[in-house]
Amino acid sequence: ETRRRPHRLHAGAGAQARPLYSEGTFFANRPVGTLIQTFREGRWKLILDRLRDTKELYDLGSDPGETRNLVETKTDVADRLYRRLVRRYNRNLEIFNSRRRSEHDLGTEKLRELRSLGYMGHGGPWRRRPAEFFPMTGTAVTRFGPFGDEEDLRRFSDHLDFSRPGQAALGQIVRGCSEDPALADGTGIWFDRRATFLMHNDGAGARVRFDLTIDARAPVSPTSIQVEFNDAPGEIFGVPGTGSLRVESALPDSLRSPGFFHAGVLADSRFVLLAGPSPRTRRHASIKIRGVRLLE
Repeated sequence: ETRRRPHRLHAGAGAQARPLYSEGTFFANRPVGTLIQTFREGRWKLILDRLRDTKELYDLGSDPGETRNLVETKTDVADRLYRRLVRRYNRNLEIFNSRRRSEHDLGTEKLRELRSLGYMGHGGPWRRRPAEFFPMTGTAVTRFGPFGDEEDLRRFSDHLDFSRPGQAALGQIVRGCSEDPALADGTGIWFDRRATFLMHNDGAGARVRFDLTIDARAPVSPTSIQVEFNDAPGEIFGVPGTGSLRVESALPDSLRSPGFFHAGVLADSRFVLLAGPSPRTRRHASIKIRGVRLLE
């Protein structure tokens, strides 16, 4: 008797596709390892992309080319896939951390052996690498909002201060700034033409203030700064010269209720001009940000 192989149905051919989860790690624009995560179940596909700071939901049955983002209209589907994505991510993170702990233990034993043989000095204790990722909390999926693993937003979600160490939440840096805020000094932190930050309004905020420094060493400086809210262009302010500059703009009415939003500034020219220590470009820009604050 000849046995026939079972026929495999492709996803979308009438069978329920097996849920698929994937994630990728990058280092760009955000200060820690940047994740692109996807979760597909049947005809639906959810994408969390920190590289572009987007959240996307597509119906692959009617839109295989992924041209219509439904994350704000199909909220029930987005929430369902997001909850399953969070569970899968946290399970992977637990496995990753357990393996890293095992490597740490092995490394500690090896270090102790080398020291006992006289190959290494008896310096300080073995130090673990700081954690790059944190458990996702399952926060609601919104277009302009946290991804769920920004553990420091509760303390700093209404302001950032780059003029003092430890006074800025890394999870609030969406794009445009140096990847290493530790390089900031009293004059702020470099950014290159466009900088965007995640802010939280508790309902009392009515304005956003950007404190900037225009570096006099740059041979060319931008002549104007435009404020942006949720990627929509806002007021334009002239840049009178070098030194300190304060830009303050009223929030749109739609952002005065409690919730998260993006606030940013956009210069009228790209200004990577002066050699310097910026870790992203190895060059200085002409503008630094000292702080961003939500005001009543």
